[in-house]
Amino acid sequence: MDTQVLSGAVNPYALTETVLNKRIDWNRVERPIELLERTLETPANALFDGGRGAPTFALQAPLKAATVGPANAPRLREMRADLHQNISPALRARLTEILTPKLIPELQPTQYDNASWTDPGDFFEEGTEFADPVQGGVGDCWLIAALASVAMSRPYTIVQRNRTTGAGQDAFVNAIDVADAGTTKRFEVSERVPVHNTTGQPLFARSAEGGEVWPGVYEKAFAKLRSGNLTDQPDIRVLHGGDCVDASARLVPGTTAHYTATQHTTADALWTQLRDNCIATPQPSGPLVPVFNRVRSGRTVNPMTAWTYAKAEDAPDTIKYDATTGIVGWHAYSVLGWITRSSGVSLPGQPQVFERYIVLRNPWGTHEGRVDTFNGSFASHETSWARNTPLGTGGVFAMRIESFKKYYAGLGVAR
Repeated sequence: MDTQVLSGAVNPYALTETVLNKRIDWNRVERPIELLERTLETPANALFDGGRGAPTFALQAPLKAATVGPANAPRLREMRADLHQNISPALRARLTEILTPKLIPELQPTQYDNASWTDPGDFFEEGTEFADPVQGGVGDCWLIAALASVAMSRPYTIVQRNRTTGAGQDAFVNAIDVADAGTTKRFEVSERVPVHNTTGQPLFARSAEGGEVWPGVYEKAFAKLRSGNLTDQPDIRVLHGGDCVDASARLVPGTTAHYTATQHTTADALWTQLRDNCIATPQPSGPLVPVFNRVRSGRTVNPMTAWTYAKAEDAPDTIKYDATTGIVGWHAYSVLGWITRSSGVSLPGQPQVFERYIVLRNPWGTHEGRVDTFNGSFASHETSWARNTPLGTGGVFAMRIESFKKYYAGLGVAR
């Protein structure tokens, strides 16, 4: 099936912090959307719907027709932000500086204004977890969503393999393997990433786990792949726009990307595909809860991702990508699993009726979907223990499969 998968919505929360030169605890901000609007000089209904010239979609227009890959790196470097005409000249200049790759020789180390390449922590603080990767101020939601999906379904894929390069305690590099054109390429990268001099926060991918850097290390390896810049300081901004399903397959060498367009697929078929790539969480021992409120769940065992339409008007159904729905256009999401809840007592001889939910994660680490969602927690079977993840926080939410079909353009898996 000829399915175009291209996502690149910039994380407006990370972008706002960079513009303000200030680290923000978004959980303590009373009206976060208003802060985004004021800082980015853009109304909320434009911040989350592609095609409206918002800073979050600054490079969308030139990228939509592009073939994203290493051969396209020169074009990516030449792009200039396509920003809304109503923002101030000062903000326009600042956003162009933040978002646009610079024209620099391919093998020259990249420098960012008011930022330094430093090592902000350890590769792992605890271990590989799907909640770790958080997107920064570049439109690589496709990669961050893939990283979280792989961390959920194939956590052993994310590994630290390093060698020393000198006598100093920080003189070492990590080996990151990425599948490419039928082969596996190895990139050596240090744990130095661009860190804002004022906030101490990485400019780009960071971990929700304080002092942990593995998402930024993997992001740097992909920047090397796409740009061809094999120095230890490639321009991370070349990662703006990409394919989340392809990224999942690149992260797990030996797998193949499979795509399903929701427009041509029934909700039942989408549900079957989801369930076929998951393992169910075992039912706890003891008496069952009443049949009219029984909840079951399962998590992915193959990396799954989903992507939205470039803008709401592209969808075959009438939908909105805005602050009220919580769904973002031209954006990639991790698929973590499923939840079912019995919605009534079945009559004799008739099947039980279930509400069916797909569990998703926004790679921004916040801004959850609000359409037909399930309130509660997501129980995922982690081989030797059960993880309970609260829904409606950390970017994680569960949405009815019927609504997923309306709001999302596609569902993909690497297997």
